[in-house]
Amino acid sequence: MGSLQGLLEGQKWAELVKVLDAALPAAGGDRRQLLLNRAFCLQQLGLLRKALKDYEAVLEDEPAHVNALLHKAKVLVALRQGEVRPDANQGVGLAVQMVNTGQCKEAITLLDLLLQHHPGNVGAFAARGTAKALMHRLQEAVEDFSAAIELEPRFHDFHKRRGQALMALGEDEGAARDLRSCIQLAADGHEELGRLFQKQKDYRRAEAEFQAALRLAPGGPTPDLLSALGLCQEGIATYERALQQQPDSKDLWLNLGMALKELCAVERAREALRKAAKLARSGPTAVHAYRLLAQMAQGLGDHLGAVRELNRGISATDKEVQRIEMRFLRGACHHAVGLHRQAVDDYQQTLEAQGTLGADASQELVSFICLAFYQTLSESVYT
Repeated sequence: MGSLQGLLEGQKWAELVKVLDAALPAAGGDRRQLLLNRAFCLQQLGLLRKALKDYEAVLEDEPAHVNALLHKAKVLVALRQGEVRPDANQGVGLAVQMVNTGQCKEAITLLDLLLQHHPGNVGAFAARGTAKALMHRLQEAVEDFSAAIELEPRFHDFHKRRGQALMALGEDEGAARDLRSCIQLAADGHEELGRLFQKQKDYRRAEAEFQAALRLAPGGPTPDLLSALGLCQEGIATYERALQQQPDSKDLWLNLGMALKELCAVERAREALRKAAKLARSGPTAVHAYRLLAQMAQGLGDHLGAVRELNRGISATDKEVQRIEMRFLRGACHHAVGLHRQAVDDYQQTLEAQGTLGADASQELVSFICLAFYQTLSESVYT
C-alpha cells in the first residue's frame, strides 16, 4: 500500500498501470474500482482509447455508474481534439444515461460535441432539451425541442416536452398549442393540458381533459389522475392497496403523502412523507418529501419547522438546481420570522448559485434580497 501511495503521489502513471494490470485478474469484487483506477491512469498518460475501454467495461457491469459515465464523457470530449468523430447513437445513449443519473451539465457538454459532428441528430436535440429543462434553462430547452420538432414534426413526445417547458415559462398559449398537437398525433397529453387549464382556474375544461385522460389510460387510472379529478379518497385507497404488496416502496409512500396532503389529512401526510424520506435517505424522492414537509409546515405558520425540513432536503441532494430552490424557500422562512441576516445569506447563496449555472435571477429573488438587506440595515441602526 505504501509503494502504491508513493507511485500515486509521484504521479508515476505507467508504473501504476502495471501494478493494476497485475492485480486485475484476481480482483474479484474489487474489479470495478481497479478498472476505474486504471482508466484514470491511462487518461493521465494520454491513452484515451484504452481508458475508454475500461470505463465501458465498468458500465457493462453497472450502466448507471456515475463516475464511469462522467469520465467516459470527458474522454469522448478529449478525443474531439484528435478529430475523432463520435458515434451519434452511442453518444446519445450515454447522454440519456447521464441525464437519468442527474449529470445534466456533463450530458449537455457531450451533446454539444455530438451536435457539432451530427447537426441533424434529432435524439441529441431532444436529450439536450430535457437536460436543459431539468436545469431550469427553459428557454434553451424550448429551442432544442423546436429543433427536434423541425426534424421530426410528427413525433408527439417532442410537442409534449416543448409544451411542458412553455407552461413552466408561463407561455400558456404556446403550451396549449403544443399539447393539442401531441393529442392529435398520439392521443397523449390530455392530463398535461388539464393541468394547464387547472393552473388558469378554468376548471370545467380541466375536468374535461382529465376525464379524457381517464378514458385513455392504458393500465387504468393512476392515483395522480384520480386526485386531479378530485377523487382523492379513491387515489389514497389505490396507494394503500399497492403498499400492502410493496411496503418498502419509497415512491408509493411519497405519492400517498401527496394525496393525503391534498385531502388536508396533515398528520397522516406527514407520516407518509417521513416514511418516504427515511426509505430513500437521499436523492430525488427524499428531496421531494422534505420539500413537501416544509411546505406543509410553512402553510401552518411553523416557519422554523420548515427551515428544519429544508435543511434535511439540502443535505439529501448533491444537485445544485434542487439546492437553489430550497435555499430560496429557506430564505423566505427566515425572512418570515425576522431572521433577516440568515435570509440575506440564503438569498445571496441562491443568487450566486444561479449565476454559476447560467440561470438568470428572478425579479422576486432580487426584490427579496433588497428587502431583507434593508431590514438588516434597519436593525443595525435602530437596535
